[in-house]
Amino acid sequence: MTYLLQAKDLYKTFAGPKPVEILQGVSFDLKAGESLAIIGKSGSGKSTLLHILGTLDTPSKGSVTISGKNAFSHASELRKHTLGFVFQSFHLLEDYTLLENILMPAAITRKSTKPGSDSFLIAKELIKFIGLADRENTPVKFLSGGEKQRVAIARAFCNNPDLLLVDEPTGNLDPINAAIVQNLLLEGCKKQGKSLILVTHDEEFAFLCDKVFLLKEGQLLLKK
Repeated sequence: MTYLLQAKDLYKTFAGPKPVEILQGVSFDLKAGESLAIIGKSGSGKSTLLHILGTLDTPSKGSVTISGKNAFSHASELRKHTLGFVFQSFHLLEDYTLLENILMPAAITRKSTKPGSDSFLIAKELIKFIGLADRENTPVKFLSGGEKQRVAIARAFCNNPDLLLVDEPTGNLDPINAAIVQNLLLEGCKKQGKSLILVTHDEEFAFLCDKVFLLKEGQLLLKK
């Protein structure tokens, strides 16, 4: 069987007067089009694991293979073309408009973002998908937290990635906006055949995914 992502025997230790071992032999596989959630207490290492899977950090030991490639040897290429990120704190450019923020991944990979270009048309469709078509030229600093999270999701889809890595997307949202964000993520991934790795405290959200793991004492325990 061909897997989109394979994590094998991941360890992560943070140095200090007393070294802290966050991950202790984490291994799992993810198929194309599959959704996976990771739950666990604050400080258990969920975000650290997500950052390693997204090549934003490196493990102390172990390997990650994405699309058949060593993730850390091909990190820049994978981040540009294969991976999409949704961060808890959004990481949007506050003085730029919704449209400009959503187009940012295309601009970084030097695709044309001019009106009429493929990237521009995709961004316009994504703005409709997140329900903010009437605000596409509004600087994101004037948006609510829930609206910013929707823009962050649209941005993650812009370069047509195979895998979305999502960190606590509903953690700071009220129940209504949390439900909107959940639906956008799950519907968007299913509709476009994307794989999803989700880190969340929300167990109800987590169990909407195909697989659920609990990260506890440095190890992943399968819950679903």
